[in-house]
Amino acid sequence: MLGKRGIKPEELPPAEDIKKLERRVDSEQKKIEKVTKKLPKK
Repeated sequence: MLGKRGIKPEELPPAEDIKKLERRVDSEQKKIEKVTKKLPKK
């Protein structure tokens, strides 16, 4: 099916490793938390 559309799987870019993606999301979330002000506790 991909061949009919001219797409060759071996030429597709590799998907990002899920563990690397999770680490990047966690680090970005920590950066955002540091930058933004926290809501005051009631």
